[in-house]
Amino acid sequence: MPLLQKLKFPGNAMMLTQFLIKIATFDLIPTEHIDQEMYYFPDSDPYTSNFEQVGIESTLFLANIGFAMYLILAHAFFIVLHACLYRFRYVNSCTKKLYTKLSSYMYWNGLLRFYMEVYFDFAIMSILNLEMADWET
Repeated sequence: MPLLQKLKFPGNAMMLTQFLIKIATFDLIPTEHIDQEMYYFPDSDPYTSNFEQVGIESTLFLANIGFAMYLILAHAFFIVLHACLYRFRYVNSCTKKLYTKLSSYMYWNGLLRFYMEVYFDFAIMSILNLEMADWET
C-alpha cells in the first residue's frame, strides 16, 4: 500500500509499515555490507520517494533483494547435499532419516512456503528492472 502514489501515510503508520515490511520480506539479517563487498552497484536514485520509504532504495534487483538471495543460495546448497545423500540413503538409519527429512522440507514444506512469500518481492523488483532498463543500448 505505501507504494501507491496517491495514498498518503502518516509518519507513525509508515514507521510501523517499514518494520512489518522488513519481516515480510525476510530481511532479518542486514546484508548491505556483504553485498557492497561482493558486487558493484552504481549509484542510482530510487524509483520514487514511496519506494525509498519502504526500503527499495535502488532500481537494481540484487541491491534490493537482500537476505532472501542468501536463502536461495542456501537452497541450492541443500539441493547438492540432497543429491549426495541420495547415493548413501540406505547405508544406515541416520542417513535415511536425514535424506527423508531434507527431501520433505526442500520440496514440499518449508522452502515452498518461503518462495510463495517472496514471490511478490521478486515480481516487483523484476518489473522495476524492466521499467528502468536502457533499451536503446
